[in-house]
Amino acid sequence: QAAKLKTAEIDRQQAMQQVPKTAAGFEKDFNALKKDPKALLQYLKQIPLASVESYFKELDLDELLSGILEVLTEAASEDWCGKLLVSLSKADNFEMTLMFVEDKEKKCIADILSKLPVGLKEQVRAKYDGERACVIFSQLNLILINLGFWGFG
Repeated sequence: QAAKLKTAEIDRQQAMQQVPKTAAGFEKDFNALKKDPKALLQYLKQIPLASVESYFKELDLDELLSGILEVLTEAASEDWCGKLLVSLSKADNFEMTLMFVEDKEKKCIADILSKLPVGLKEQVRAKYDGERACVIFSQLNLILINLGFWGFG
């Protein structure tokens, strides 16, 4: 037990010392820090937005979005928070992920939107609007029906 705690602490310290070069490195660091929201927030702040965008070309956003949103509610009044959310929206599977967010994530998004600086609020709202996801889901459903698959929605 003590060895596991020591290993976890070493992983946490290493994660805080550098920006990961790969998506796998980001995921490893994220998992090492997710139980320490303040450390995770500091970690996210040090990562350039271009790096975040590149990580999520390889990672599934749906596996990490909830944890990221929870942490961002504490820093939502800062510009970088809105910019990070816009960067996350560039992930390949963003629309699909947004369609399946649960009430907990919807509440986090609403809380963040209420605190964001005015200039970023509308930009983030346009990306994270639940109605947009419903429209995309409906379009996907119509495509599948036209291809001969049963509708699902």
